[in-house]
Amino acid sequence: MLNVFISRASDDNAVAKEIADVLEDRDKNGNRISNEEVHANVLVMPNVKGDWKKAARKLIKKAHIVLVIQGKKTLEKTDTVKWEIDTAIKYNKCLMLYKIDPKAEDLKWLTRQDKFSSSYRTLCEKYDTIDKIKERIDRFDTGTYNIYTAKLQEKLQKEPEETRKELFQQYQMYQQTSEKLVERRQSVNSFYISVNAALVAFLGAVAGFTEMPGKLIILFAVSIAGIILDISWLKILEAYGILNASKMKVINLIEKELPLILYDSEWKVMSDKLNSRKYVSFTDSEKRIPRIFGTLYLLVSVSSFLMYITYLK
Repeated sequence: MLNVFISRASDDNAVAKEIADVLEDRDKNGNRISNEEVHANVLVMPNVKGDWKKAARKLIKKAHIVLVIQGKKTLEKTDTVKWEIDTAIKYNKCLMLYKIDPKAEDLKWLTRQDKFSSSYRTLCEKYDTIDKIKERIDRFDTGTYNIYTAKLQEKLQKEPEETRKELFQQYQMYQQTSEKLVERRQSVNSFYISVNAALVAFLGAVAGFTEMPGKLIILFAVSIAGIILDISWLKILEAYGILNASKMKVINLIEKELPLILYDSEWKVMSDKLNSRKYVSFTDSEKRIPRIFGTLYLLVSVSSFLMYITYLK
């Protein structure tokens, strides 16, 4: 289920309601129209009297897709819509633009200047009908990627058996790259755990055997180095997580041409086992370790700094 946040001016609330009903397969009264699987959960902005940005930021961070409705009054609502677009870009959300008037110019807030070419590029997918938005969201998990060449499609029609054998061989080769990625990921984790363990041991030795105030300076400097190290570790884990998820998506696309859809079926079985329980990915689980080390370094750096200030007095 994909969480969708709809950004719009208040004048376009009726359009937002219409889009939400289509995405969630509901009629005007909020009742389900059919028993078909629904792929979208529209996040509703509550009525907030105080800090509306805090509430909006929470929903945008939770959303998978931020859908921007461009109406006649959108340009007049700069403070609201522009802030929501900038926040969505900040958190790397998938942006979609629906223009009520297809002939209107795109919102300038949805473009950014490329650092290399200096040209401006659009950061969103554009749609001119609500049905196309629903179609895109319904197949969001598989993406709009076409991994099959025209040559393969032609060979599948002429020599289906032989072509599927070649496809399976290529599938096996690609699957091996996914397994090697996991091995490299484990090697990286082992390296960072070893370095962090050595740093913690060094901090303990310094705290126990070094005289003041040199001890405090060393503790502070090494702790800062440890924090920087763990930030690097977190970024590498995030990159590996994105790369692995991308590989799994490609594998799922290849399996659609094979007799068995193993990985997709495995995910569905696991989802049934989890039921309503929250699934914690390997990447999120792995991130806990550098965060624990980072918290330890932060405590040591703050305490040593405060003790050093006190010592100078």
